[in-house]
Amino acid sequence: MDTPKGKLRMVQKKPKDQPGYCVEPLIKDDRDLEKFMSLPAEPSVQDLSPTEEIYEKLGDKGLAYVSYDDPFYSVARWFDFGDFAVRCIRQLPLIGELVEREFERIKAELEMMLDQAEGYDLLFYTGGPELATPPLLPPEIFEALVTPYQKELVGMIKGAGYLCSIHCHGRVRAVFDQFLEIGPDVLEPMEPPPQGDIYLDEALNRAEGRMCLMGYIQDQDLYTSEPGKVKERVREICDLVRGRTGYIMTPTATPYMFPPPEKFVRNYVEFIRTADSAC
Repeated sequence: MDTPKGKLRMVQKKPKDQPGYCVEPLIKDDRDLEKFMSLPAEPSVQDLSPTEEIYEKLGDKGLAYVSYDDPFYSVARWFDFGDFAVRCIRQLPLIGELVEREFERIKAELEMMLDQAEGYDLLFYTGGPELATPPLLPPEIFEALVTPYQKELVGMIKGAGYLCSIHCHGRVRAVFDQFLEIGPDVLEPMEPPPQGDIYLDEALNRAEGRMCLMGYIQDQDLYTSEPGKVKERVREICDLVRGRTGYIMTPTATPYMFPPPEKFVRNYVEFIRTADSAC
């Protein structure tokens, strides 16, 4: 990438039939950061026509969503995350400046999306706040660099009459009230302990119907559980949520092995059938 202050380089690898990953981040040191800051943070033109096409095909069989950027993640993705986490602690004003810069771009792009979405029942969705959750970073960073920006973006979405969902794996207990302040309609994919750190009954009590929770069927369990274990887990959750609102039972991730192993298929079918009958 050419910049007014020199070239920037990022290297990604993608093994055959596997997800890609970064082996050399765009910003490796302060010189690269200076180069990056010399680039204009201009919004890109948004085109929702592919989403509208999917919307028409789905009809009433599904919910189409539009993905918008998270300002914190939009900055973090250019760094090695270890370096970025240290900078968040030691150079908070600088990282805050970068997040603010991305926020202005994202806000302009979201306005374009909302204009084009008129007349369509869409869900607006973002991922990225999970990078600011414990144990990666302390809750104070989430409060400073995620909450105020997502709160305004979510406000724009809901103010225009659309639903909004935030994706956040991992430990959300310490920042759960921050999500309530941000105000999305949905928080997903709630992970049970030990990968998560909050039990579903506590989360539902704290949400008090202000925010829907999705998840709590740990994806890895579908690959490893012996027959009957998933059925048992689903029934436990059904007993817990029976008579309550604000919860949607889903796995914590979409299937990531292709073709899926036989055990996964068996457990996934068991999950669907048990949830259908027990809840």
